[in-house]
Amino acid sequence: VVPYFRLARPDEESVDEDYWFALTVILQLVQAQQWYPLLVHCRAGAHRSPNVAIVAESMFSGRKWADVALDARAIRPDIDQGEQVFAQTLIERFLREQS
Repeated sequence: VVPYFRLARPDEESVDEDYWFALTVILQLVQAQQWYPLLVHCRAGAHRSPNVAIVAESMFSGRKWADVALDARAIRPDIDQGEQVFAQTLIERFLREQS
């Protein structure tokens, strides 16, 4: 079984309460069921998916978001660092939850 979840959101839209809730429930389910590896994708692969993947890895490993983001950007330097509304609000929301 390969579970598939679709949480479409344009780069121009913020991460609201409903989206955040759905994303965290899905990531908690993936972790609890150990459905690895986790594939996260979006159209270009530089905005939504890598930031969601950074959040997932940080949640799964317990590492700080900044450390995971540095590792990810060492591999793919063009990952959005909050220039787009989606990435900005996702990062802000996750950092609030992490503190």
